Amino acid sequence: LATYINACRSQLSTMAQPLVTSGNDSASEIRPNAAMAPTVLMAQSALDRSSRKRRRELCDWCRNAGCNVLGENAYPSAPAEFAAEFMADLQQAHLLVQLFSDNWLPPDDQAFPNGLEAWQQQQAVEAGIEVIQWRDGTIERPTETEREAFDDDERRHFDLIFHPEVLHVQPPDLYRGVVERARAACDLGRMTHIAEDDRTLLIKVTEDDYRAHETTLLGIRNQAMCDFAHNGRSVVERVRRVKYDAVMVVLSDGSTEEWCEARVEELTEAHLTFRGTGPIYAWFDTGNWGKAPPRVFPRTLVIRGAQELSALFAAIAQERAK
Repeated sequence: LATYINACRSQLSTMAQPLVTSGNDSASEIRPNAAMAPTVLMAQSALDRSSRKRRRELCDWCRNAGCNVLGENAYPSAPAEFAAEFMADLQQAHLLVQLFSDNWLPPDDQAFPNGLEAWQQQQAVEAGIEVIQWRDGTIERPTETEREAFDDDERRHFDLIFHPEVLHVQPPDLYRGVVERARAACDLGRMTHIAEDDRTLLIKVTEDDYRAHETTLLGIRNQAMCDFAHNGRSVVERVRRVKYDAVMVVLSDGSTEEWCEARVEELTEAHLTFRGTGPIYAWFDTGNWGKAPPRVFPRTLVIRGAQELSALFAAIAQERAK
């Protein structure tokens, strides 16, 4: 089986295919397109009734936040087929999520001697995929006397689910955390292959504004390598990780005063942090903001509609020529 799995990895590394969404996506979801959406892989595990409910809720939460979800349905029971399908999904995932109950999948002495849960975690770690693990907070840690009475499989399972890195937070906190980590991993992966002449934009936008101006924003993507941000992570953090040419904040009727003030603070912090060596900063006025965009500092551009994007790209070219 190990040889078979390695062969799958080798083949999949040259066969990464764009993801495809179904045609019945909810209008409330944010889906620029599936190939660019964060992708969460739900690991297979033995769940009780309560944990199965949490799993369904998490899948729905992820989809409503614009994430693709893989692994919702059971994989084939035959070890080789299970491994092939799991590895194919893992190749497309940004994050693996494992939900634990006090039940466990029986180990296969040859294929998965340490249990299927541990095997899935190992594959993700080896592939460089982040893993989030969660157990139901109602599960009580076994006493030493109880643990001594366990058989090997039971002891191994409870050692796994009570590992310090396994979360036991309230479900809404788990759901938000999964979406945030999937988005972060997707952002990083999207920006790792940037050609030298690619223009790179970090676009800060509210989820409501993304839906309202999706056509315009996706049109911008045809002119530059874009990274959309609506998860609250700071501009400074992101600019330290990726050398963007510009950070553009979208202003619309969905942008509240509080949200706008927070963006002013972010841009000011970034401007002071990088002291002229950071990106160009711009406000993108969609036309229904209804107010004069705050300038923050002299280097901030104001762009009114897609027809004025040429001014931003001209500024990028001028900055690169220095």
